[in-house]
Amino acid sequence: MMKMSDELGNKEKIYQLLQKEPLTSIEITNKLKINEDPKKNIQFIRIYLQRLIKANLIKSKEKKGRYQVYTAIEKGETNFDAEILKKMIPEFIKKGIEIDLDNNEIERVRELYGEI
Repeated sequence: MMKMSDELGNKEKIYQLLQKEPLTSIEITNKLKINEDPKKNIQFIRIYLQRLIKANLIKSKEKKGRYQVYTAIEKGETNFDAEILKKMIPEFIKKGIEIDLDNNEIERVRELYGEI
């Protein structure tokens, strides 16, 4: 088990691990004991991984067996989806093209558009 500062939150601990090396959720679970129950531990790890992905701090790199391998996104590395949106949105506005999106989708587009 890896010793990390107790002052760091679980999300930050996972992010630090992934900055050092690409890992699967199981490998992260084995390094960090967030909960004594192994099933709950993996569930918590997966929740934190999804939050880190949404924050554009990590990405899924490849598969290792049946598990995704996650890695930290390097500074300066951009989100491909955000790059596409950055090109499309001004053209849509110029041409008056409207897209029917719900509030969650609109918020996600705003997040992605602001990343670049």
